[in-house]
Amino acid sequence: MHGWTITIEHSGTVPVPGDPEQRAEALLDQLLDHGAVVTIDPDRLRVTLSIDGTMPAVEAIAQATTIVSEAARTVGWPDWPIVHVEAMTYAEQDRLLEEPAFPQLTCVSEIAEMLGVTSQRVSALRHRPDFPAPVAELRSGPIWRLADINYFLSTWPRKPGRPRTTPRPTASNRA
Repeated sequence: MHGWTITIEHSGTVPVPGDPEQRAEALLDQLLDHGAVVTIDPDRLRVTLSIDGTMPAVEAIAQATTIVSEAARTVGWPDWPIVHVEAMTYAEQDRLLEEPAFPQLTCVSEIAEMLGVTSQRVSALRHRPDFPAPVAELRSGPIWRLADINYFLSTWPRKPGRPRTTPRPTASNRA
């Protein structure tokens, strides 16, 4: 199925009349046919809904904006301005759901193994301007995103010198 997931965020200073939670529930009921999710804060209204079809993003956003505005007006929500809009195809949403939620990380000893050098050599390489910065410094040592290290490896102009150390077997290449 082709379509769009559209998120529209409104922000305002005009208070929501009555109980905002009840108004949000009423809004959700109005948007039921679009699989909507409604979240509220004291000054924010965020609605995510589905728009089926193969139209361009601009059309899907316009359609979603009209649907949300009419539903909000029906339940008596204040006419707050839109401050953020996001559009994503169903296919892109599925692709993102397949990606790991957290990036793969690596440490000094694993980088040493990948490079075929000692941990001390990795520590020295850290001072190169083209070596990626760690994403965190833990008590056990620095950690990097594996993608950053792989990029460094692909661009590193390794100079001849000592031969590589023999890589030790890891969990991924043990027999």
